[in-house]
Amino acid sequence: MVIGYAGSLAPFEGIPVLVQAFEALTRKYANVRLAIVGRRLLGTDCDIPQLSKGVGLEDKIALIPPVPRVEYPKLLSAFDILCVPRTDCLMSRAASPIKVTEYLSMGLPTVCSSIGEMSIIIRHKVNGFLAKPSDADDLASTLEEILLNPEYARKVGSNGRKEVIEKYSFTIIGDEISRSLAKIVKRDGSANCKG
Repeated sequence: MVIGYAGSLAPFEGIPVLVQAFEALTRKYANVRLAIVGRRLLGTDCDIPQLSKGVGLEDKIALIPPVPRVEYPKLLSAFDILCVPRTDCLMSRAASPIKVTEYLSMGLPTVCSSIGEMSIIIRHKVNGFLAKPSDADDLASTLEEILLNPEYARKVGSNGRKEVIEKYSFTIIGDEISRSLAKIVKRDGSANCKG
């Protein structure tokens, strides 16, 4: 089983928490692997090789260089579980990371921190899984639940994909923006402006 993360390695992304949770899983399950897609860009970004070495898991954690966005679906489909382990900080509370809907669209079990928009998009054990932010034990427990219940996890992953298609596809979002703009123009009378 491969747990995957793709994106920024910035501190608020929670990669050290993911590595801690993964380390706990490896004590029980020899067949799990962790793949992290990204590249250190800032001095504060997580040093994945150092984190792997620190927990003695260099052979079970792969750092994969970033790929162009158009190749994300192919890359993400190679994983069994996708994870967004964000920490509890202002950035996580304010942002709605696109990777959440990208991950869900893959139809795979997706685990996210229960913070900000992620806890609105994901309904725990319905279309995805939520774990407490910055809590390696809770993340490990959630990942273990997925490992122990693969059929159920696949159903939840399938529900996530279905919901993304129904609520977050470009067509759906584009139609919603068009309707909202039409209401604004009609309400403001902007369509009747002379100029």
